[in-house]
Amino acid sequence: MSLVEEIKVELEERLERANLSKEMLEDNKQETQMVLGELSHELAQIRMNMVKQNNICHIIKTQIQAANRMNELLSAYQGRLKLLKENIPVGARKQNIHDSIQNKGQDTKSKKSPIEDPKDANDSSDDSKTPRVKVDQVEFISLSEFDTVPKYMKGRVQFATMNTAVEELNTALEEKYAFMARTFANMTSMTEKKKYKAYKSQESKTTTAGVQFITAEDLKGAQILKSEHSRRSLLPILRHLKKIKEIRGPGSIVRIAPLHC
Repeated sequence: MSLVEEIKVELEERLERANLSKEMLEDNKQETQMVLGELSHELAQIRMNMVKQNNICHIIKTQIQAANRMNELLSAYQGRLKLLKENIPVGARKQNIHDSIQNKGQDTKSKKSPIEDPKDANDSSDDSKTPRVKVDQVEFISLSEFDTVPKYMKGRVQFATMNTAVEELNTALEEKYAFMARTFANMTSMTEKKKYKAYKSQESKTTTAGVQFITAEDLKGAQILKSEHSRRSLLPILRHLKKIKEIRGPGSIVRIAPLHC
């Protein structure tokens, strides 16, 4: 079939459809208008329903966004709780254990009879003869206290690092004054006697009145405070929070002592 014949067939089909449509309209105009009116009404209902569906979709979308935001906030809150749990200072746990043991020991002691056999007292071990001394402790800092430290002073120091440093100070204080409680007469080796004399030589008029302190030399066994760089970063923060004080002179020795407000 040629192109001209194809065009002719297409035009004839269109003409036929036009004639059929014309016959339909002329056959019953009233019925046609009624059908068109019903179709127009249905289209109007469809438009109204579409508007309602769009409003509902907008509300659902807003609620989904709010739920996603709430989920993000909950995830951030859970992450913060996990971080706080993982960074509880070891010293805080140790302090709680120490307090519970001490309270238990006091309860046990209160249950003992106030009258003791002198023979039993004489037969006690050498540890019981060693005088006990109350060692002053540096207070641990709270998160709210840490937040008050100026940024220029805090730098990149973490909260957990600060309380680990406090624990190292307290450990050094306990070791030093447990050793000093033995007194010079109870020491047998020359090393211990030299160490005792070295400790006593560090005391001054400001420290002899019951002030307990340590020096940089006493922190050589620590993990964090053994370096001078760490001490320069951490100790000023503890001084700022009034947890410790420094006693200088005579001489070049810097004495670190607990401070309680």
